Amino acid sequence: MSAQPVPAYQLLGLTLADDWKVVEQIQRAATATGGCFSVGYFVEKSDGRRGFLKALDFSLALQSPDPVAALNPLLDAFEYERNMLNICRARRMSKVATAITDGVVDVPGGGLLSRVSYLIFERADRDSRAHLAAAAQFDAAWRLRSLHHIATALKQLHAQNIAHQDVKPSNVLVFGDTSKIADLGRASQMGIIAPHDGEPFAGDPQYTPIEVCYGHVDPEWRRQRLGADLYLFGSLIHFFFAQVAMTPATLALLAPPHWPIHWGDSYAAVLPYVRNAFDNACSDFQIVAQQFVKNDAAELTTLLRYLCEPDPALRGHPLNRRNAATQFSVERFISRLDVLAGKAELGFFKMS
Repeated sequence: MSAQPVPAYQLLGLTLADDWKVVEQIQRAATATGGCFSVGYFVEKSDGRRGFLKALDFSLALQSPDPVAALNPLLDAFEYERNMLNICRARRMSKVATAITDGVVDVPGGGLLSRVSYLIFERADRDSRAHLAAAAQFDAAWRLRSLHHIATALKQLHAQNIAHQDVKPSNVLVFGDTSKIADLGRASQMGIIAPHDGEPFAGDPQYTPIEVCYGHVDPEWRRQRLGADLYLFGSLIHFFFAQVAMTPATLALLAPPHWPIHWGDSYAAVLPYVRNAFDNACSDFQIVAQQFVKNDAAELTTLLRYLCEPDPALRGHPLNRRNAATQFSVERFISRLDVLAGKAELGFFKMS
């Protein structure tokens, strides 16, 4: 007897609430990162609006030895993400990709899992990795403006005491001339217990802040969560220009005895070696950045240093570190990136 089709994979052609029709299933790329408990689709409305649908797939959990224990974390994670998205939508966060709607659809013949929960988002043109691949080799204007938008997104989230915790290239979505941060599945809100709060770092392991690699986790929410957001944003800057995240760039310049896998002492003891590698990585970055923003590469590198400072206690803009309440503010980074983007855009138009 053949296995029963998984309902979450059987939505193609269905019409959902509010006249959304499922028109195409998205094939998951072999290199994709993130959770494997959802299925993606493109959806359309009769008025021409397009969206991206995320359908929840609980089939693997039901195949586990203890289905209830396996299902509960998935249900909690979905409910938490939906609540985060509702907060962002209610607060009209212009640079955060929020859900248009959510719902449940009955899949004919779906059996035990015939009711499939879903979220529908505005459909982006592409993510930042695809845009970078298609952009002109040294298009600084788009890179800097996109980074300015993502810094603004973090300001909007942090104003509600929400840390994104998974800022990475694939979660930067491009909508025309606007970039937005997506995927609040690993976000954390101060005072609200999230399903993943027990993890030292909730985001994609490939982008882990350097200190967490050595087991250093600050118990204070702002220093741990907002500090991680600053590091991840700095890592995004590094990726946009050097095509590699900050942590692997730093680790590559460390001697093997000082790698996390070999180090057996405290983070404080290895910090001088990490800082030396970090300084070298920043110097390498400045050389690369000069190909894009010749006259502003030094300032861009300085912003990177502030954001990815290996000592979490010193992370952030120096003028903000005087007050614990403002240490992780992104306001100054927004202002400087706006200026740098404007200069790059002016230079681009002069050449056009």
